[in-house]
Amino acid sequence: ESSSSSSSSSSSLQVVVRWRQVEVFLMEVTHLVTNLEGYVMTQAIWGPWQTLISDLDEANTLSDLQQAHMRFVSIVSNRCFQTTETKKVLEHVSAIFKRVLHFKTQVASLLDTLEDDSHQHSAPSPASAAAGGGGGGLKDNIYQELATIIKHTRDDCRLLFRMMQILARRGFEPMRDLITRLDYNGYFSKTLRVKTSLAHQQSSS
Repeated sequence: ESSSSSSSSSSSLQVVVRWRQVEVFLMEVTHLVTNLEGYVMTQAIWGPWQTLISDLDEANTLSDLQQAHMRFVSIVSNRCFQTTETKKVLEHVSAIFKRVLHFKTQVASLLDTLEDDSHQHSAPSPASAAAGGGGGGLKDNIYQELATIIKHTRDDCRLLFRMMQILARRGFEPMRDLITRLDYNGYFSKTLRVKTSLAHQQSSS
């Protein structure tokens, strides 16, 4: 009985750790999406829009209007990663979002499975259900896939941050605002330094 109780406690702890990992990842994704949205709204649209309004007020000819509009479209396209110089950033962001949507699908599948288990079994505890009770190991498989998605997405986010830093060094000034937004607590900077140090240690050993 003591062994069974210990096993149950260990299983429950594992479930808590797993769900915590999911919650932290969701917060990270929310941080990324929220700040990308903020960047688009302020740096990519609002600022150039104010310039456009000013240019339109000062326009005297149809040509002036056309040129003002073309400048606006050009600036917005560039800041929304639609140009040759920035398209790699857009492709990378799109790949991250695609993986996040897959993550969302997997979490929904897991929650559906837990709900089915709660109906099929005599009031199992959430811990025992999530740990794999009655699921034939299916839930463990889902958790493993979630963990893989989390790891790859975090690696991609670090690479995205590097790409943004490179653009900023090349003179893409609006990118500095996005970098500041994403790295407000030094998260990306710290993890990049850790990754670099680990890679150096591995190559040296």
